[in-house]
Amino acid sequence: MTSKLTALERAVAEAIAREYPDATDALLRQLQNAVVTSRDFTGVGFFTEFDVPRDGPPAKDLVGPVGHICALVGSERYPLEFMLYVRGGYAEMIEAYSFEDGYGDLDLLTAEFTPPVESDFQTVEAEPQATSEK
Repeated sequence: MTSKLTALERAVAEAIAREYPDATDALLRQLQNAVVTSRDFTGVGFFTEFDVPRDGPPAKDLVGPVGHICALVGSERYPLEFMLYVRGGYAEMIEAYSFEDGYGDLDLLTAEFTPPVESDFQTVEAEPQATSEK
């Protein structure tokens, strides 16, 4: 499998990148050309692994899972939280998870979603975003 990040994956990864001013530019540059290598759906979230170009600078001082972003997904507004995994300064995986019951038949990768924000579900009340790829 090789594909681009979905609108949801890109939105949450970019929101997390913006939480780290010293690493934002490097991460955003990496994410522009990310190529998905695998997706694993867990029933309460998913893992998306991807490769990024290594010809640019690594993200400064960033290692392991970073960020703590949330969004509400689909018409039922299923709550998901997200982390971005970084190794050696290069983004490599997005983890999405929920503390709720499973998401049923909701397609997490194509459903509408609220803009990603820091993890505090009281503040996630914006209108859902469209999922069209740009």
